[in-house]
Amino acid sequence: EGLPLCRETDWDFTANQPVWRDGSPVFVTGQRAVLIWAWNALHTERFAHDVYSSDYGPDFSALLGQSYAEEIRQSKAIRIVRETLLVNPYITGVSQVSVAEREIPLTASVTLVEGYTADRVGDQLEAAVNELLSSQPFGTTVTIPFSRFLACLLQCPGVADYSAYTVDGASAAVTINAGDAPVVGTITIT
Repeated sequence: EGLPLCRETDWDFTANQPVWRDGSPVFVTGQRAVLIWAWNALHTERFAHDVYSSDYGPDFSALLGQSYAEEIRQSKAIRIVRETLLVNPYITGVSQVSVAEREIPLTASVTLVEGYTADRVGDQLEAAVNELLSSQPFGTTVTIPFSRFLACLLQCPGVADYSAYTVDGASAAVTINAGDAPVVGTITIT
């Protein structure tokens, strides 16, 4: 006996929200339902919401802060995407996955708290920015305000003050495109 027809709440991909009509959700079946399931699964970080099972959504956290070569990181990211999709019994194979790594360099001129070094602050900043980047939905173009990156710097216990800070070469919001996997690039602390 085969699977019943796949059924999901219809999804407005532009607004990134369910479709409602007359106060009720609109349901779709078949290929569109599978597409909506895949979209939502890829945009829901694994373990982020108790309402989902432990195998729903990708877990890219294992890639953050690792010094893998780009080819290895891409291979691991593609494996994570495949595993995320293949949990669904309606998806029997994934033949084409493309993920582009996007390095985001950070440069800061700071006044250090006594007892802290630039290397130690760099490690703190890398951890904070990795956490920020991992909280962004994968597969959607997002713009992260510069203030969020600045908060990452200022929360570092070793930073007393800063005089300059750039993220991705500027002091402006950073846009991450839908096919990009953002990672922290070179960190320069002076």
